[in-house]
Amino acid sequence: RKSFWETLYFIGLSVALLRFIWRSVLLARKLQGGLRFHDRQGNTVIVKSGEFPPFSFMHWIVISVSDYEHHRRSILTHEQAHARLGHSWDVLLLEMVQVVQWFNPFVFILSRELKAIHEYEADEAVISQGIDAKQYQQLLVIKAVGNRLQLFANTLNRGSLKQRINMMYQKKSNRWRMLRD
Repeated sequence: RKSFWETLYFIGLSVALLRFIWRSVLLARKLQGGLRFHDRQGNTVIVKSGEFPPFSFMHWIVISVSDYEHHRRSILTHEQAHARLGHSWDVLLLEMVQVVQWFNPFVFILSRELKAIHEYEADEAVISQGIDAKQYQQLLVIKAVGNRLQLFANTLNRGSLKQRINMMYQKKSNRWRMLRD
């Protein structure tokens, strides 16, 4: 029946939209407070107390006091790459597509794979800035253990860690090749 399927679709759409709104509110709360300053790229860096994984959204980079004191260069370089490359726009677009296509598993797979590519690109930016690959890999392992992922923001510990570390040893290729690998 057409009306049954339409009703089902709009119920799913409503739930997906409410989920998106809720996650947006949580993200907005995470962007509040903290010590703020601007980096050389024009991003707003927010240093906050507490233990949480660093993340970026648009031109905001949120980092804990501990990470700022101990891993500032690596983390800021990684998050600045996300901001410079416009990764938040990709993520937002896919979030909107997920709201409309809530029933389509391929959209969720595409979203996961695109976020992995974003992480590879940010990792490459860190290594290309002369940061020691071994130390950076150790940081990735430390950040991946026990930390939850931020909501549709770019986080330092997203993606398959083993695959990300392996990608650091491969020669640079285009985005489509990384997606295929």
